[in-house]
Amino acid sequence: MRVGARGRGVSRLELLVTLGVVCALTMLLVRGYRRPRPDDTPPPRLVYTPIAPLPTPVLGPGVAAVGDLIYVIGGNTVAGEATDLVQAYNTRTDQWDERRARVLTPRAGLGAAALGTDIYAVGGYAGPRSLATVEVYHTAEDRWDPGPDLPAANTYGDGVKACAERIYAIGGYTSEHGCSDQVYSLDPARLKLGWQHATSKPAAAAAFAALVEYTWICCLGGHTGGQLGVCLRDVDAYDALGGRWDSRLPLLPTALTACTGAALHHTYYVFGGGQYDKHQVQPTVLRLCPGRKAWEHDTDLPNPRRQMAAVTVGESIYLIGGDGPGRERGECWRARPGPSREAGRTAAP
Repeated sequence: MRVGARGRGVSRLELLVTLGVVCALTMLLVRGYRRPRPDDTPPPRLVYTPIAPLPTPVLGPGVAAVGDLIYVIGGNTVAGEATDLVQAYNTRTDQWDERRARVLTPRAGLGAAALGTDIYAVGGYAGPRSLATVEVYHTAEDRWDPGPDLPAANTYGDGVKACAERIYAIGGYTSEHGCSDQVYSLDPARLKLGWQHATSKPAAAAAFAALVEYTWICCLGGHTGGQLGVCLRDVDAYDALGGRWDSRLPLLPTALTACTGAALHHTYYVFGGGQYDKHQVQPTVLRLCPGRKAWEHDTDLPNPRRQMAAVTVGESIYLIGGDGPGRERGECWRARPGPSREAGRTAAP
């Protein structure tokens, strides 16, 4: 009997140990399904390397990457006219190709985003006229097709992004020269449904920077539109899966508009821009590192720029064109963290 009783006691102890192990493993598994927390160690400062300049300098093009190629679509030429030109940059060979099929409607101020091998050119303007047209570039076939028109004409700039298998068009300047808080989404698998309304941006804005990480679109800075409009410090993140906005990220240290943004290794970057009311163009680069509660200054741009484009390809951020005092619109750079053996701007200590 004692052996039996002792046997039952051991069985209960084993059961408790087993339950404890199961609970611990369950907690580890649950934590494993959460978004992994990147290393809090900040990355090295950026180093800039000049790359081949744009063959045809333009301001306000749409820019998107497919594989190793960066496509620069439309924009305003030096003469101030919207173009239908498509310029493709090969990040491996450092060469441009202007022999691509041209966008169907000449435009500037458009947004561009890539899903798979297709690029969507969204909105923009031609002269005084804002556009609601959308055109789809099939890069594998070098062919353009019309896409579903926007619900309203708009100049989006950086506010068009691909995220969670959809194209999003956020905010922007309306045809009445005011700003919009509207957000539209397009499902390429269901093009016949056209653009669908999504949750509006917390505040109307245009000329903000935007970047994508995972299933989030982050909008930074911007302008409220009109002659009496003000520049913004706002940082708003849109959850494409949850359909909601989150404004808990730290504000920019200074108000900026006509800046551009990109993400690399979980770090958010904001490049250049300025303040229209003070007629300033800045070389400032800001970054928000994982685990940090405030924006930090990174290595300044080689010279002040606004309205340039930024796109991440591999381990680098490519900065395309833009405008600045006494500078050519065709200048382009590659930015990457850490020391470089290549010619270029040395990172700050």
